[in-house]
Amino acid sequence: MAEITIDLPDALNAWVGEQVAGGRYADAGDYVRDLIRRDESELLERLRAALDAARESGTSSRSLQQI
Repeated sequence: MAEITIDLPDALNAWVGEQVAGGRYADAGDYVRDLIRRDESELLERLRAALDAARESGTSSRSLQQI
């Protein structure tokens, strides 16, 4: 596993500490990994929604050269 070191302002560091103290996360790394996973999941969901919207929009009447 790779290691990343980040500097946080005091307010953000306190927020991370509160999240860990709340018991949902084992440590700060666990919290950051969860944030990254959620961000990735939201991105994938937005991409899927865009693809669904494109499919639902139908076939274009324009030629490939016009597009």
